[in-house]
Amino acid sequence: MKIIFFSTFLSLFLVSASATESIQGKRYIDPITGDISRINGYYDINITNEIIEAYLAELKEAVKSNDPDKIAAFIAYPCYFNGPQKIKNKTAFKKLYPQLFTQKIKTLILEATLEELFVRPEGFMMGNGEIWFVPRRGITSIRTNL
Repeated sequence: MKIIFFSTFLSLFLVSASATESIQGKRYIDPITGDISRINGYYDINITNEIIEAYLAELKEAVKSNDPDKIAAFIAYPCYFNGPQKIKNKTAFKKLYPQLFTQKIKTLILEATLEELFVRPEGFMMGNGEIWFVPRRGITSIRTNL
């Protein structure tokens, strides 16, 4: 029993000591399964703080331009809108743009910081769930009715 506990403790220490600091949480080895798992994070260990910050900067520039074509490039289709509704493609997004990118949504994106993001296995959340996104993939959900 002592050997198993020490082995698990040593494994936890070695993995957490080598883990990259990220808002996603730290990597650890599950003592039961031995699998590398994540605490409170999106399950892609290649998404670093730098990647998230770069994505946010590019998204903010697109929002500042107020150009639906530029912003459409940051949408992961199909994208959910106010719950179960889906935006199927860029054409549908452009038609809904005035409803989707209200001043509240634009301000939320422009003021978003890495430290304020909430992270779940589904992705990264801005505000109170108005925007969900996955860097390298795009915005997966927009809620204007919150």
